[in-house]
Amino acid sequence: RLYSQTFKHFSFIITHLFMNRYRTYLHFSRQFFDYSLIIISFIAAGLLSAGNAKLIGAHQVNEVLLLLLLLVTWFFSSLTTNIYDEFRSRNFSFELVILVKNILVQTIVSIILIFLIKEIKLSRLFVFYYTSVLFLFLFSEKFMLSKILDRLRKKGKNLRTMIIIGAGDVGKKIYYTIQENPHFGYKVIGFLDDFEIPMLNGKYLGTVSNLNNVINSNKKLF
Repeated sequence: RLYSQTFKHFSFIITHLFMNRYRTYLHFSRQFFDYSLIIISFIAAGLLSAGNAKLIGAHQVNEVLLLLLLLVTWFFSSLTTNIYDEFRSRNFSFELVILVKNILVQTIVSIILIFLIKEIKLSRLFVFYYTSVLFLFLFSEKFMLSKILDRLRKKGKNLRTMIIIGAGDVGKKIYYTIQENPHFGYKVIGFLDDFEIPMLNGKYLGTVSNLNNVINSNKKLF
């Protein structure tokens, strides 16, 4: 019995560490792509506004400094707006609002820096091209990611399994909220409650003390 309990706790820890590792990987992957698109947008804006093929080079120290400062600005603005936080509970329109806020910060900071650093050889069109291209790239990236996740979830993939403890009004409200918002990415397999409650469409799984048995019988879902 002691061995069985120890094994269960060990399995839970391994699963928890794996999920945290997956979330960390996804978190940094999203950051990597966004920072890459910022750099690409910066170079594209420089080429469009100045036609300078050597925008990033040995003699463009101030331009490189501007790019680094814009990357640092994105880092801090993304922390403020929580753009890389857990995004399962967000729909695409909410993501779009956060994206616009971050790009607006980029616009303001780029204008200020170009004004302060007189040696930067960029035309006034640079800011327009930079923010326009950046919005286009990031919007496309996040839109495609949203569509890919929606398609996977419709196929029953990329879903997190959930058991609701308590089948009262609060539990039912949580259930209906998840059902009405498939973009959350959760699948409720049922309720546990110490009192059997009818009208749960077969979702009643037993009492709270039955939690381990329910998990063990649905291992493939967790």
